[in-house]
Amino acid sequence: FFSSRRRHTRYGTVTGVQTCALPISDQQLFLPWTHQKALQLDCSLVIGARGVGKTAWATALLANHDHQPSAALLRWLFPHPLRTVAGFSDRDHNSHPPTPVFDALMRDQVDPYNIWLAIVLRSLQTGSTPLPKQSWAASASWVGDHLEEAWAMVSQANQVLGAAKSHQLFVFDSLDRVSRDGNWLHVSAAIKALLRLALELKNFKHLHIKVFLRTDQYSRGSFADLPDIAKIRATRVELLWSLIDLHALLWQCLCNGPPSATREAFRTWCLRSSPASLFDSPDAAATPSSPEARWELPIPVQQEESVQRQLFERLAGRRMGSGTRRGVPYTWIVNHLADAQGQATPRSFLTAIRNAAEESIYRFRTAEHPLHYEGLKRGVQVASDRKSTRLNSSHSS
Repeated sequence: FFSSRRRHTRYGTVTGVQTCALPISDQQLFLPWTHQKALQLDCSLVIGARGVGKTAWATALLANHDHQPSAALLRWLFPHPLRTVAGFSDRDHNSHPPTPVFDALMRDQVDPYNIWLAIVLRSLQTGSTPLPKQSWAASASWVGDHLEEAWAMVSQANQVLGAAKSHQLFVFDSLDRVSRDGNWLHVSAAIKALLRLALELKNFKHLHIKVFLRTDQYSRGSFADLPDIAKIRATRVELLWSLIDLHALLWQCLCNGPPSATREAFRTWCLRSSPASLFDSPDAAATPSSPEARWELPIPVQQEESVQRQLFERLAGRRMGSGTRRGVPYTWIVNHLADAQGQATPRSFLTAIRNAAEESIYRFRTAEHPLHYEGLKRGVQVASDRKSTRLNSSHSS
């Protein structure tokens, strides 16, 4: 989240914020309390607009190569042993077919339900199995011809997990990529088949599916005729970010960048911020015991608007201009990034802050605050333009 450019003021050293690159480090994860329900095992469907963090959470659930979620998520949400598997994603995982293979299977009229069930079966830890694994076509074909045996394997795996008091979670994201050219008929059929499988797996206590869908994919899909679809709809969660959540995310990013002198200078600035005792004692060390340790945000910084306002005023001042009628930086950024439903996304917010920092460095180096209001205006403009470009690209596809 940090650029190499630094700006020195009487408030300390403040750096430009960058939009995060996946995978997100354990130190940089910020989980709003409203998102906790989305990541719990009983929630099978998570929906949200572009840029709200669906892929970020999917990646956090698949953080490590040993099939473990991010350590932060384990501490917060999963008291029992949990093995996670990529059911589908935009990344290279051996646990699911890559886009060209999935697309070819769909074009060959292979039932997407059989593909999804084959993905689940190939990741179950059941010892020897009759399921052929020399190709995804062979696995899907076997499933179609041996459904009874396939579900017996699922039941056996559930019993093994139960005996070990463990769980297995299959994570599905970027489902528009099951088709190379975005063919909606194929994408919709694949999503519908996946939701059917998610419903059937709800009968097994230790096996879980979590599907991340864009809001438009969910509203556009024809899922009403799925038996018991209400069971999934009743537990679905929409990812939303409040003003307070976005600012808490910003502080999590700023305080937990890669180990560097810049990060330590910013942490020292935080320790000395008003009120002086907010983060810790003013004399406390600015670094945790390890360079990779997570610097936990104080609860007031995570949840209290008045505290966040005070801190952000130290970075950006109290006004969006010379007078008081043009707005307050703390709220102005989010208000001007919000869509018709009043929602702003982390992607747009962090993009705006990063570009505001760069603009302030180049044009307003001697200004009173590290983030100049003209820089904030420019940052919001850049973020809005990029959002429009992504939406137009999505609509054209």
